[in-house]
Amino acid sequence: MDTKRNGRRVALLCSQVLVLTVIAVTVVAAAAQQLANQWYADPKGYFRIVPPAGWRIQEYPGDARGKVAFFGPNEVEQRVLTNAVDFDTVEELVTFCRNTESRLGLDTHIKRVSFDGRPAVERSFEVRGTKFLYIDFLVGRIAHNLAYGAPLVHYEMYLPAAKASMETYMPSSREASAQDATKHAVAKLIRIAQLMLECGNKELALECVREGLALDGANPELLRLKAETEGSPERARQATSRTEPRKEQVGVVAGLSSQVYTDPKGFFRIRPPAEWIVEEYKSEPRGKVNFNWVEGGRKAQLKLIGAANPFADFDALLQDCKNGIQAIQARWGATCEIKTTTLLGEKAVLILSSIPKLSFGQYQVQVLSGGSYYTVGYGGHDQVYDKYLSLAKLSIETLEALPRNAKPGEAQAHILASKIRIARLYTQIGKDDWALSAISEGLAIDPKNEELLQLRKRIAGQNN
Repeated sequence: MDTKRNGRRVALLCSQVLVLTVIAVTVVAAAAQQLANQWYADPKGYFRIVPPAGWRIQEYPGDARGKVAFFGPNEVEQRVLTNAVDFDTVEELVTFCRNTESRLGLDTHIKRVSFDGRPAVERSFEVRGTKFLYIDFLVGRIAHNLAYGAPLVHYEMYLPAAKASMETYMPSSREASAQDATKHAVAKLIRIAQLMLECGNKELALECVREGLALDGANPELLRLKAETEGSPERARQATSRTEPRKEQVGVVAGLSSQVYTDPKGFFRIRPPAEWIVEEYKSEPRGKVNFNWVEGGRKAQLKLIGAANPFADFDALLQDCKNGIQAIQARWGATCEIKTTTLLGEKAVLILSSIPKLSFGQYQVQVLSGGSYYTVGYGGHDQVYDKYLSLAKLSIETLEALPRNAKPGEAQAHILASKIRIARLYTQIGKDDWALSAISEGLAIDPKNEELLQLRKRIAGQNN
């Protein structure tokens, strides 16, 4: 079968996957209540916990405190933080929480509760469309904080899973040394200063920075934050470069990770934004990965797809992209602009899209190189899109195409995988007619594909 004909609208599918990732409901409530089948043990020795099943783990090896995040679907997250403090009674813990509340200018509805037989403090509050639940308690002079957060529309759905996970929490009896306590205090002051800067409160940020420098006068991040709050970005850059070696400067100052991500399918490698969460697709025949960042309940995402090339030449790719944006405009009311650019030393297609009704923006590049077809897209909610666009572009510039020889039929297999993926997403958002269109295109390639046949049967049963 003509792979050029089979590849029609592939660019549309890749464009829509990034859009649909933001809006699709991908997990039902019953699945959300399951827990993982193994413990997560804090490498610093402060606790262990069983997280919700399938939630991605984000560790913070550079933080002196016991700290971990578990990221679920639909921008849901659960966090654990242990912190050395200078008190050991629940009354002082309540005072500590009230002081934090005053600093943030936020009513957190503080109340005393019992957690696992211990006196504890419960806090709940909403910020920018996201609802949070905090549980705080003490083990000696170690404060343990368990946090759950989710967009309001998903909060109740995943709350049982988060609570079930919290019930498995087992703190250790480890006590903090004086050195640990200092490191924990500095880490906390850095985090508060960063939060205050995000909120535009430079005065309080500077107060935290100065308090931190009194404990650790050579701390490079505190010096950078001090320069940022007192003066220009150039001063902040100079402060960091004086105290950090060049290797760290790449990851911190440029905003990119100190490690290169290599696609396990062998299509590409890239240096992603630092600390963005990696989401792989191991069952996909294509090379595919997302790098996700959630801020204030709003998601930014960098997505990469490497596949066997289904196009005859650049002109065929360009025409396919033009056809694709017409469909996106019709289906989503998007405003789109298409340009030519350069990536991997090759002529490439640049697509700029905005979907006002979803408050969503997208920057996407598609290119053919070395017999492979690459789609690199950055997208996010309007509240975070512009903030991280430059960082995403910088990451895209580090993309490298890996040499590989396409196997016979590989292009068709990759096209089929994209049809299946897009059909699933369409059904999840209730667009059965769009799903049936993608299913028909997939069955034209593989008429006996069981997954597509089952999807079609399921849709037909729902509509009868």
